[in-house]
Amino acid sequence: MTLAERILAKTPLPTHLDSATIRARVAQQVREQAFFSARMTLRGYLKDLQRLLAAYADGQMDASQVRVRARAKLDELGFSTVATGLQDPRSPARLNLILKTNEQMAAGMAQRDLGADPLLAKAFPAWELVSGGYRRVHRTDWPRRWQAAGDAVAWRGALKGKRMVALKTSPIWAALGQGAGGFKDTLGNPYPPFAFGSSYEWSELSILEAQDLGLVPKSDSALNKRDTHGHFATTEGEPCTHEKGKQVKERKQTIQTGYKGKCSQKEAADLLDAGFSIKDGEGQGVRFDRFVRDHYEKGLRRKENQPKPENLELLPVAIYAVRHGECTLKFPQGTTPDYLNPPKGTQRVYSMQYGRERMKVYVYVDSGKVSGWHTEK
Repeated sequence: MTLAERILAKTPLPTHLDSATIRARVAQQVREQAFFSARMTLRGYLKDLQRLLAAYADGQMDASQVRVRARAKLDELGFSTVATGLQDPRSPARLNLILKTNEQMAAGMAQRDLGADPLLAKAFPAWELVSGGYRRVHRTDWPRRWQAAGDAVAWRGALKGKRMVALKTSPIWAALGQGAGGFKDTLGNPYPPFAFGSSYEWSELSILEAQDLGLVPKSDSALNKRDTHGHFATTEGEPCTHEKGKQVKERKQTIQTGYKGKCSQKEAADLLDAGFSIKDGEGQGVRFDRFVRDHYEKGLRRKENQPKPENLELLPVAIYAVRHGECTLKFPQGTTPDYLNPPKGTQRVYSMQYGRERMKVYVYVDSGKVSGWHTEK
């Protein structure tokens, strides 16, 4: 099910309640099946807004078009208010927050459902909560949120420390969404986003990483072994990976392993939608996820960007470059290089010869997140 289909599958639910009261009074299952906006009682507006959000998620509209049409619908229905800022349904801040939150929630639900597949959960039993994008000023309260949520559930299935890592089945995820520790801006979700305006998202951790962190006991299970290509093995000892939410046998060279060849746009989009992490030649973590997928499918990074879905076909080559290419640092214009403490926005650039061109992959140093890749002469 696509993000747009998930949004359209919900039932519009008018309500006079604010966000905190909705979280406290409405059951999670009802919230997941309902489409609502805090203190919005106009069903006609909710229906129109739902269709606009689905069109946005599907790439048929940009954010400015959604804002214009949403305001026009409120005018058509004769809506008036004295509220300002986020309390005003017409305000850009409120509409932008709705756009971002609904798209994130649909993606978070999809990631949770995909990760819950029994065979996939055995190979990748844990999530790590990580920053989903570069910001000039990062929120500083996530360590406190994690500590409070962990204390609330006695750290069952969760790692106590700097890294926000826990088993997929840990109750800490629900505690985060419920605002353990007294946080009032949470959404009640046991999946990202856990709070309004948050860019934090999940990254899957393999069973080997979970074992190294002490979350999963070590065993001699076949699923715990890897072949010479670094793939996990099935109970029959054959390489396997996940695709479309299922554990399936694969060819020796998988996209996620990386090779000097192209894949289909859909294969790349599905893999980026699920999200995955790899290590570069020096053992540094690098994350591929829907951030770069949206960049190439919809051109969302900057206003002047145009979609370049053809770049998705080079995903295996980009992964190969990260694993085997040369690595240099790229600094924002006007900053002073500091290799011990790079400025925020600094990127590692992995490069490798690809035919007559050169593949370049850009990764944010502070988050390990891939921002994109391209070939150049």
